Amino acid sequence: MNTGMLCMDCLYPVSVDNPDCKHSLEKFVQKNFSKNFSVLKKVLNHLKIYGYEIDYREIGKDIVFDAAHKTRIHLTVIYVKHGFLFNARFPLDKNKFKENEGKIYKTVVEMNRTPDIVSFTIDKGDFVAIAWYPNYYTKSTFDDFLEMFTELVNFALRKHDDFLNFLLTKN
Repeated sequence: MNTGMLCMDCLYPVSVDNPDCKHSLEKFVQKNFSKNFSVLKKVLNHLKIYGYEIDYREIGKDIVFDAAHKTRIHLTVIYVKHGFLFNARFPLDKNKFKENEGKIYKTVVEMNRTPDIVSFTIDKGDFVAIAWYPNYYTKSTFDDFLEMFTELVNFALRKHDDFLNFLLTKN
């Protein structure tokens, strides 16, 4: 699968599926994240093992990795200094948002009152769950992080089940 991006060396479409291709996602990551390649590669491979399809795009100076899954929460991974930001975006129904904006923001504030690794916000018409993961990898720590992130997002949505009415999809 091509990513929609072109190789900066030869303008050939960059491939996600073929790690031997000189235009592969792995080569792209290695070139652009040379200092942190090892951890980033392990995190992305871990997601692939769990059935996520990885794609990436450039937003300004950042490279954003999109991890889509058939049954799990879709994730976006952005490398930041000393780690990674993971987020899950849930589109809000624009009409319901306009009608219930105060209630929606109040619910998001309520969700953030419980101290844990996930914070919640509204951004560009989406409900967003965000967590930071350090630039460190072991299978067990990343498994724990991924499970906790998913559980905390699901818990917040179950606890405020009326909030689900404002979402277009459950991601």
